[in-house]
Amino acid sequence: MRIRALAFHAPPVDPEKIDTISDLILAKSEPAFSASGDLAWTKRIVLPRGPWARSPDLVAEVYDRATEAGAEYLSIPLSLDQAGGAPALLSVSDAIFVGIEVRRPRPEFATKLARLLHSVFEDHGPEALTRIAFGLGGLVETPYFPSTASEREGISLSLLYAGDLRVAAQTGSWRQLKQRIIEIVNWATEAGRRIAMSSGIEFLGVDPSVSPWMEESVAALIESLTEEEFGGPGTYWAIWRLNAILSSLRDYAPTVGFSEVMLPVAEDDRLKELASRGKLRLRDLVGLSTVCVAGVDMVALPLFNPPTLAKLMMDVLAAAAIKGRPLGLRLILADARPGDWVDLGRFGSVPVMTP
Repeated sequence: MRIRALAFHAPPVDPEKIDTISDLILAKSEPAFSASGDLAWTKRIVLPRGPWARSPDLVAEVYDRATEAGAEYLSIPLSLDQAGGAPALLSVSDAIFVGIEVRRPRPEFATKLARLLHSVFEDHGPEALTRIAFGLGGLVETPYFPSTASEREGISLSLLYAGDLRVAAQTGSWRQLKQRIIEIVNWATEAGRRIAMSSGIEFLGVDPSVSPWMEESVAALIESLTEEEFGGPGTYWAIWRLNAILSSLRDYAPTVGFSEVMLPVAEDDRLKELASRGKLRLRDLVGLSTVCVAGVDMVALPLFNPPTLAKLMMDVLAAAAIKGRPLGLRLILADARPGDWVDLGRFGSVPVMTP
């Protein structure tokens, strides 16, 4: 178990004073990052909503200050109306992520979203699409990128602990699994409070979402809970029950963000394996979206034309509307066929999925 990310959430700034945010970020985030030492795997900065789409030069300045403070990644929220500015912001640095806020996930937005993905692919290639996501139902306050936006100044934490939970799951006791989750979140909360106190910044909370990183697989955790192959009998139930535990953590510690199971295909070796064998399809992940915040995340698809891609996205938009909670969507277009593998830079090779 480890802290996956320590994020500094920059405070909302008056648009007329937006040029002051660079120095503010350096002054406020550097003490927190210094105080955390090597405790966090990555250090990140989340920006508030603002006129970023028309200010790539300011974003470049903010990014320079962020790296000077010790941050490795920067996330920028854009409204749906500002989405056309995303390609320019992504070109500033490959450490910049963009979240597009789609407050009302209506199917008629699918065509616009599909065209944007094609535009990013044509300008920057598939790797850049790992750095842009749609926040269906809105962006949330979380250290998870890119479906995030800062609402207030402070720091937050996310965790990498699927492997620990898989060990706990082998007892066959949901009660013991819940107790282990509470122990880990309480430990992270105390660590976050110490960092906040030493740097004079508010501790916002932990996003206890269970997320994978390659061999530390969430899909393997679900298989331990169901004793079935992921996607088989009991998969929906196990995810739903695990999400119920994560949701209840607000009674034990300050929490932020999604607080749900996450299934980014490109970050989970077991999901990659199932996708490469055709045993996990896009339609399966769309269905799981009704019980999982990131059921369609980091999914590589063939280079569909915009109308066909829009139809696929309509299904995800419908799932988001049914769920009634924010849902992350991140699709990666690749000039390849289902079953082929494509290189996505920091995420390694990923199989192209069958719709």
